[in-house]
Amino acid sequence: MNPSPKAAALLNKLRGLKNHASGDGWQAFCPSHDDGKERGLSISEKNGKIVLKCFAGCTVEAVVQSVGLSMADLFEDGGSHLRPTYDPHNKTLQGSPEGRTVSRFTLPDGSIAEHKRLDLPEGKKMWWVRNGELGLKGYPIPSIPLYGDIAHGAVLVVEGETPADAIRETARAQGYSVVATVCGASTIPADEVLSVLKGHYVALWPDNDAPGRQHMTRIAYRLALMKEWPFMVASIGLPIKGDAADFTGDLGDLLRDAMPWNEGEMPAVPPTTQEPPKETAAGFTGW
Repeated sequence: MNPSPKAAALLNKLRGLKNHASGDGWQAFCPSHDDGKERGLSISEKNGKIVLKCFAGCTVEAVVQSVGLSMADLFEDGGSHLRPTYDPHNKTLQGSPEGRTVSRFTLPDGSIAEHKRLDLPEGKKMWWVRNGELGLKGYPIPSIPLYGDIAHGAVLVVEGETPADAIRETARAQGYSVVATVCGASTIPADEVLSVLKGHYVALWPDNDAPGRQHMTRIAYRLALMKEWPFMVASIGLPIKGDAADFTGDLGDLLRDAMPWNEGEMPAVPPTTQEPPKETAAGFTGW
C-alpha cells in the first residue's frame, strides 16, 4: 500500500522498514528500545490515523517522541477533530481525553508539560500535553525531570507518579525523599536528569515485572558510570506487575534490606543488551 504524506514522514524516520506480508502496513525496528534483529514495530493506516504497535510494550507516545514527532502527527488533520470518548465495546480510547494531571513541569524554554492519566476498566491510559496541546511537540521525553523533590540525603526512586505519591509520607518517616521517573519503562531519564541524584544515597525500587526491573537496572548502570553506586530494593511484598503503591509491608525493613546493585560490580555487558530477568510463578526473588 502507498503511505499518506503523514505516514511517509514517519516511515522515513524508521530503520529496517519493510511491508507487512499481508500488504496492509509496514514493519520496522522500534526507535524507542533496542529491537536487536527483530522488527518489533507495526505501522498501519486506518480512517485517517496512523496506528502504531510495539510488541515489546513501548507506548505510542514513546515511539513518536523517539523520532522527534508528536501524537498529533499521527492524524491527517493533526487530531483537531477528535473529542474525548471511550468505546467500552471495543475497549479503546478515542481522541484526546481530559484525564487528570498527575505531574506538571516547567521546561527550560518556559513551556508547561503536563502528564495526564485516565483510569479505565481495562487499565490506565497516560499521555502528555504541552502548553495545552496533545504531545510534547518534539521535546525529548528523557529530558523531562524526575517527579518529586529531594529534601533528604537518602532518595528512593520509583517508576511513576502514583507510586511516588502513595509512599511519600511513609518514606519520609524513614528519612527518604521519593522521586519518580515519568518516561515509561521502555525509556530512562537522560544523564543530566539523573545527575540530581549525585551525592545522595539512592535506592531504586522497580515495578515487579521484567520491564520495570530492566528500567531500574539501566538507571543503576548510568548512575554507576557517574561513580554513584545505587542500591536496589527487592520486590518482596509486591504482586506480579505491582508497584510501590501496592506494598503493604514494613517499608523500613524493606529499605534496610536493600542491596548494592549488581553486588557492587560493573557488569561486563551494559544492561541495554542483557536479557531481562526471568519471571517465575512466585515473582522475581533476587537480582
